[in-house]
Amino acid sequence: MHHIVHAIRSVCRNPVWAVLLASMAWPLAAAAACTGKLAAMQAYAGNYVGDKNLLAAPAVAARLQQLPTALRQHLERNLDVAGPIDLIGCSLVLRGNAPHQGPEENAIVSVNLYSGAVTVAIHSRGHTDIYLDQDPTAGSGYAAVPDPVRQWAVLADMGFPYQQPASVRVHAPPR
Repeated sequence: MHHIVHAIRSVCRNPVWAVLLASMAWPLAAAAACTGKLAAMQAYAGNYVGDKNLLAAPAVAARLQQLPTALRQHLERNLDVAGPIDLIGCSLVLRGNAPHQGPEENAIVSVNLYSGAVTVAIHSRGHTDIYLDQDPTAGSGYAAVPDPVRQWAVLADMGFPYQQPASVRVHAPPR
């Protein structure tokens, strides 16, 4: 960041403009840091599912097809009311809930742009089910759950981030 500010200051004599331009350049520098199998999907960040449907993106849809149909429908229903797609580290994260059922019926999808792994979690009827995709860089079980999904599960269960909450079940990827 310091190098960006220094370069802009040499172009702009007014330090206010230099800081303003540097702050605008920072997200571009941060976005460029993600590389890997799905790096081109960074463009989904900041959009809503109605604008760019993350679940319909070919790489994500192919992985979601591995889930049973009823589970995919439950996931979509629990993401019906969703915020913008976040870029956390090098993962796209979509969180939402079923209409008028916020804390009872909700879900999260995390797409690792580097490895291409997709993690899905559905909180329903007091239980959270996490479905892991194969990610050779991750461990196994709860340790393999990406941080954004783990933190979300903790909020859904009111537990602790590095202990598997009692209501959380982790499902290994199909082999």
